[in-house]
Amino acid sequence: MTPTLIRLLSLTRREVSRFMKIKGQTIGAPLLETFLYISIFGGALGSRVGELDGVDYIVFVIPGLIMMAWAMNAFSNNSSSILQQKFQGAIDDQLSSPASPVQLLLAFSLGGFLRGLIIVIITFIVASILVDLPVDHILILVPSLFLVGAFFSQLGVLIGVRAEQFDDVSFAQTFI
Repeated sequence: MTPTLIRLLSLTRREVSRFMKIKGQTIGAPLLETFLYISIFGGALGSRVGELDGVDYIVFVIPGLIMMAWAMNAFSNNSSSILQQKFQGAIDDQLSSPASPVQLLLAFSLGGFLRGLIIVIITFIVASILVDLPVDHILILVPSLFLVGAFFSQLGVLIGVRAEQFDDVSFAQTFI
């Protein structure tokens, strides 16, 4: 294993262990939020809307909710992690480490990407159990999920670096 790869994996492991320490906030809360959306939209609106082009309303809504959970968690993980490190002064340790800027960027991005991926997988499994959720276009789904996760994790890094206070992150998250 090269020193570059060791640094990248160590930084990524640090990011993942950071959000895994508080699973209730980083994994439990987004899952609860997604399932509240499913139950509200599915229960309240699903009976009124019925079907859209032959697809049950709840089956129509679940992919969008999964994509929203992926985007929001990939973004919020990175933006909040960097901003917390800025407030605690720990970002100086990251910046003075032997890791290159590219390794830092990739490590933060992978941390957010993995958090979003965990939530998406759990949401998809549970939604598939509750509702007959077909997966028709896997060759479109996988690249789309990858691109959304990569884009929003990178955007979270950018907002986290540029933010000076938590309101800046909240403002960006509200409009994104």
